[in-house]
Amino acid sequence: MNQPAADAALPPSATTSPPFWARPAFARLAPAILVVAGLTAYCNTFNVPWLFDDPAGITENSLVTSWQSAADYLGWQTPFSVLTFRINYLIGGKEVWTYHAINIAIHILAAISLFGVLRRTLNTDRLRDTFGPAATPLALMAALLWMLHPVQTQAVTYIVQRKESMMSLFYLLTIYCYIRATGAGRRLTATAWFVGAGVSCLLSIASKQVAMTAPLVVLLYDLVFLSRPTPNARRAMLVSAGAVAAALAIAVVAVQVCLRMGWPATGVKKPALLLAACAAGVALFAWRKSDPLRHRWWVLLMLVASWALTLHTSIGRFREQGMGTAKTSTIDYACTQPGIILHYIRLIALPYGLCFDPGWQFARGFVQVGLPAIGLLVLIVASLWLLDRRPGLGFWAIWFFVILAPTSSFIVIDELTFDHRLYLPSAGVVTLAVLGGYLLWRRLAGDARRALTGAAATFVPVAIALLVITLVRNHDYRTSLALWADTAAKAPHHCRARGNYGNELLTAGRLDEAIEELTTALKQNPNFPEAYSNRGEAQRLRAEEFEGAEGVELLQMAIRDFGEAVQRNSGFAQAYNFRGLAQFSLGRRTGDLQRYAEALKDFGMSITCKPDYAAPYAGRGWLRLEMAKDSRGERQAETFQLALGDLSKAIELEPKLWQAYNHRGFIRARLGKVEEAIRDQTTAHELAPREVSPLIQRGLVYRTQKKMDEALRDFTRAVELSPRDPLCFRNRADVFTRLGRYDDAITDLTAAIEARGDYAPAYKDRADVYLLMGERTKAAQDMARFQALVSPGVGP
Repeated sequence: MNQPAADAALPPSATTSPPFWARPAFARLAPAILVVAGLTAYCNTFNVPWLFDDPAGITENSLVTSWQSAADYLGWQTPFSVLTFRINYLIGGKEVWTYHAINIAIHILAAISLFGVLRRTLNTDRLRDTFGPAATPLALMAALLWMLHPVQTQAVTYIVQRKESMMSLFYLLTIYCYIRATGAGRRLTATAWFVGAGVSCLLSIASKQVAMTAPLVVLLYDLVFLSRPTPNARRAMLVSAGAVAAALAIAVVAVQVCLRMGWPATGVKKPALLLAACAAGVALFAWRKSDPLRHRWWVLLMLVASWALTLHTSIGRFREQGMGTAKTSTIDYACTQPGIILHYIRLIALPYGLCFDPGWQFARGFVQVGLPAIGLLVLIVASLWLLDRRPGLGFWAIWFFVILAPTSSFIVIDELTFDHRLYLPSAGVVTLAVLGGYLLWRRLAGDARRALTGAAATFVPVAIALLVITLVRNHDYRTSLALWADTAAKAPHHCRARGNYGNELLTAGRLDEAIEELTTALKQNPNFPEAYSNRGEAQRLRAEEFEGAEGVELLQMAIRDFGEAVQRNSGFAQAYNFRGLAQFSLGRRTGDLQRYAEALKDFGMSITCKPDYAAPYAGRGWLRLEMAKDSRGERQAETFQLALGDLSKAIELEPKLWQAYNHRGFIRARLGKVEEAIRDQTTAHELAPREVSPLIQRGLVYRTQKKMDEALRDFTRAVELSPRDPLCFRNRADVFTRLGRYDDAITDLTAAIEARGDYAPAYKDRADVYLLMGERTKAAQDMARFQALVSPGVGP
């Protein structure tokens, strides 16, 4: 039976005009309301930085940063998602706010699509008498609550999860286009909408494979809301869909078994696709028995094409996600999901405790496995009963379980649970709550208008509460440190949460806290190479704060941690690089040249593991620079050239690495390439305007060139940035001395001595200035102090 036009309103009463919310004008206003509400809920996300997997998936992904062949995109697990990131990169580069703007736009469009689906659904022949007069406001309420719900934040604010929201957008458009196609009066219009549904379905799967359920949901939607097949015909259609679903399950299990037996992914793909084709044949044969829908054969075609695309894009990555290894058991995964699904329902009903990376543990025993399984079974049976007795409500209950099935069943995914997996399934629960609430109010009030008023009175405070919670939750994303602090607090048992929080503390320079957090993570998981590496780096940086034995001990501890990291991951480029820096620093402190050789070896290993990693080139260039300072003649020149090559390579790979520019500028100055040296040091200063080293290096070059005004400017800025650094005062004092400004030179040298009382060179320089001023007594006193510092125990 054809769907009537959605814009058709109930005829107004003979004596009263319909209320505003029942008029077409309100339906046209609804999308604008959704836009305003969506922008309000996510107004504080535009400055949220790149988080967790964002760099790997976007800014460091060659498919995003440069055009690749069509085969490369189609070989990716989510080809359409990565293509949108590529277009986003062309528009805004690495400007993070542009990615957030598009994510929010997708979320709002998804809400508008849900509104369109609900409004037309409530106006179908089957539901018009019950919901028709209130179709538009009820659809708007459900779409608003779904859009404002804080459980959606991970799919919207976490940029790389655009694939979830975009999959959902096209999933909803698939259903919307199908509704329009079945209600179209002209054949050409209907065909256009059918094609739109098929394209939307394929784009949904190309965004994320969980959209493989879309054709099944379309079929169920047709059976519930649009068609009136006989019981036998309905049974035949369900058998057809069940045959395809069973074939998919068999194909997935077969793929999993083959990969566990060691078969390569490429060898599994063809048999799996062949199995899917056989399933299509069986289903087509059964489909011929379903007379009422025989003319809609394209639904099954869309089903088969969708699952073929799913298998094509997924098989090559099953091994990476655990299906090809023994680390995650299918049984363990499946037994844990009932508890997770119940947790999901609780999150939708009571959205507290949202966690970015919950680190859910595998369920064990009857309490963790049996009781949740019983509870889940009761809910599924209740949903099926509701589908039979009240299909308009039961469909949305089944919606939740069907869309969640690809990630919360027996198909092993890389992680047990994530909040973003609730993005589209939650629409079913929210819609069920809105429609059920309206029916309850209607039973209590006895009148549709009063029922809608009561539903609206309930809706407003709930919507406001969800909006506030969403704003607060988005605030947790403001920095990586804030997000991982929240995650570690909510999942203290999860080693990865603790480890990532420790890494953020390390980045923030809170080294003692970082070491403590990373140590806790290693107690939870002793085989955690990233935690070893990050703890070692925290110890290496902390060693810079100490002189003598304490600093040496910290460096030795750091080297041990880096060793543990590379022992557990022999291809860990970052750990090799960090260990090279620690060996280099230890060699400088102890004078052990063997440490330099070990550092060179570690930098080389880091480059071998990751040739496009700039840091080890920069570290090796710095090391070779220091080695050249202790060399002479041809050996020095050769070492300088090697260092110059390493630093240039580092700059080529990472143009914003200011240390590489600074060290290269020093080498160029030593080689007499003054203009190039000044350019490098200027670039280093522009990249790191709060660092004093580029200013000092450039000031020394200016001083050598007798450009005293420029040198004075650089040294003055260095003093402003580091007012407790005696070297900054000493360099400026030297310029003052050369300019004949002896009083200013004395002031600076005195400040250097006050900053560090045992800074011998400042006493020597001040003595020289006093001599130039003719104050021999003061000069003699400073020289005596200088001699005492450089030769302890020797009298004046």
